[in-house]
Amino acid sequence: MTDTPRKSLLFRLMALPIVLVMFDQALVSGARLMTQVAVAKNTPAGQPGLGFYVSAFGFVVLLLTYLESFVTTPVNVFLPRQSTEQRGSFFAGAIRLTFLVIVLSISICVAAYFLMSLFASRAVNRPIALTLAWYLPCHMLREFSRRWLLATHRIRYLIVLDVVSSVVLAVLLILAINTQVVTAISVFGLVTFGNLLFVGMWWKRYRSEFDFEARSEQRFAKIGWNYGRWVAGEGTFSALVLYFTQWYVSAKFDQSSADMYGACLTLVFLANPFLLGVTSYFSPRGAAIYHESGWAGFKPFLSVYLVLVVAVLGVLAGLIGFCGRPVLELLFGAGDANRAATILSIGMIFQGISFMLAMTLQTVQFPQINTLASFVGALFVVVFSFLFIKSIETAALGFLFSALISVVVRWAGLYWMRQRLG
Repeated sequence: MTDTPRKSLLFRLMALPIVLVMFDQALVSGARLMTQVAVAKNTPAGQPGLGFYVSAFGFVVLLLTYLESFVTTPVNVFLPRQSTEQRGSFFAGAIRLTFLVIVLSISICVAAYFLMSLFASRAVNRPIALTLAWYLPCHMLREFSRRWLLATHRIRYLIVLDVVSSVVLAVLLILAINTQVVTAISVFGLVTFGNLLFVGMWWKRYRSEFDFEARSEQRFAKIGWNYGRWVAGEGTFSALVLYFTQWYVSAKFDQSSADMYGACLTLVFLANPFLLGVTSYFSPRGAAIYHESGWAGFKPFLSVYLVLVVAVLGVLAGLIGFCGRPVLELLFGAGDANRAATILSIGMIFQGISFMLAMTLQTVQFPQINTLASFVGALFVVVFSFLFIKSIETAALGFLFSALISVVVRWAGLYWMRQRLG
């Protein structure tokens, strides 16, 4: 009998939206880690390996910023203001704009396929551009559908879809490993199959909530452009902060160094299930709180999640500092890269703070400050890379300093605008 209250409390905690969102993000990031380990361990010599995979995914993140900027972030921010009658046309406008972003992204990749032959680079080359051209459509549609489910609070069904697609991906990876056909490019193909399965199941269930008959889709396009152009600038520069050092190492150093640095980034990005889970919940919930209670109600909400992010990322940095070497060796065969991984993990603490402040500035509708902060951070990491990077350790320092600079600019901007927030 005494265990009943404990069990009841445990079940209530597990049912909290933030816990469910973080669990779902753990599924997604775990599946991504599974693919990266498979590439690192099973790619034959001379074939596109982990460095290729991480570099290509960096460009995926870069192009996804435009979907997030013009579509998914405006959905989060402006959905609470839509009446029940407006939601169908609002969603229809969002998915129409998603397809436009997809077409533009494919066009960029196709153009890059023909133009990048002019550059003697291992990181930015024709195979990556061609791979992205066929990989991005399903990935972007899945990302839109995931964010839509989060914005409309269908978290449990989101978990079901991610479980199904992750299990299917695991089975396909096992088959690929057994038949010895694993390369970075073939694994992108397997992930595409999982993305297509996810999108198909989602659309079959929820397509009735998209009203394409209403002629107000242009309203969302206007909202997306007016709000998202600042977020797009911020997202572009943020992607540079995250991935430019990987692209630089891949371009200037040998494949072994590129793979080793990619392994360090992969290990540090183990924080992503937590960080992306928190921000995925924080953004729509924060928008609702700010809409209802203003800055006075939003500020305590922000403080709690800032403390949570710093505490968890600080623990992860400590674990990587003490245990990173055997983990790197076990997963990627890169035990000698522990110093770089430790520096990157400290940088992730600042990156986590920066993410929370970025979500805050988006919610309170000061995206211009985000753009400035990310621009300064990106400019620093580019200049630092060309002047100072001599090893993967100095590359990691470039990431750390650029993340810190972005935090300082965002915090200063938020402090500067505090009177307008009331």
